[in-house]
Amino acid sequence: MAVETRTGTIEYKAGNKKGFKIVEDPGRWYTANKEVIDDLAKVDKGNVVEITYVSNGEFRNVSKIVKVGGEAPKTEVKGTGFACVECGATLKDGKYKKCYVCNKKAKDNPKPEVTKTQVIDEPEKKSTWTPGNYNNSEKTAQIQRGNALNAAAASISGNLTGSDPDTIKEATLMLASAYLDWLRIE
Repeated sequence: MAVETRTGTIEYKAGNKKGFKIVEDPGRWYTANKEVIDDLAKVDKGNVVEITYVSNGEFRNVSKIVKVGGEAPKTEVKGTGFACVECGATLKDGKYKKCYVCNKKAKDNPKPEVTKTQVIDEPEKKSTWTPGNYNNSEKTAQIQRGNALNAAAASISGNLTGSDPDTIKEATLMLASAYLDWLRIE
């Protein structure tokens, strides 16, 4: 694991603010160490940076990141004819108006909602809840185990005063097992 240094253009920054990709090494992720996360926050997509990292198999652990220039010269990608309305990045088709990065920025910094005035006589409507995939066998088993343990603890409370914790634990588990067997039969 040798320490390597290279210059590259930031192509993409991860949402967790710890990883990034550079144009000169397509498909590879670089992960910022704790010490350089603040330095990574100061660079944007398109900035030219010098990074120092250690390669560990597929992983690139960055120990230093320094902005060495402004933005890299924009290379024009021909063929699609579709561009982001915010930053001008080339889009693969016309399905979306914004690129992923600009769309993510918009979601991270939402515009304040305009609240509508409410008539005093009209009560606020509550949304109706519709059950999803909540009634499954795994969830039922969890509920049964919880109920059995609660019943066992309630049965034992006060009856084993002065006993050591291991005795109380064993008695509770024994009763919980019996209650669970009974619940599963029902």
